[in-house]
Amino acid sequence: MPKEIYQSAYSLAKEAELHLQLLQKCLRSLDVTINDSLPQATSMIENISAQSATSLSATAELATELREAIAQAKLLEQAV
Repeated sequence: MPKEIYQSAYSLAKEAELHLQLLQKCLRSLDVTINDSLPQATSMIENISAQSATSLSATAELATELREAIAQAKLLEQAV
């Protein structure tokens, strides 16, 4: 009986070792994938950030122009 238990334990330990090796391979693969994708993701985020800054600047300019146009319209309305 003890021999069977030891054999089962050994078999389970070997199986666990194989699972750990497979997990290590998967983690290495995931690490490579992330490292390959990171520069592209960073570049995309930087592009989006630049576009947002440009859009925000254009919106601010339009708001200023609108404010000035409203002020002029009020002055013209008061003059009439």
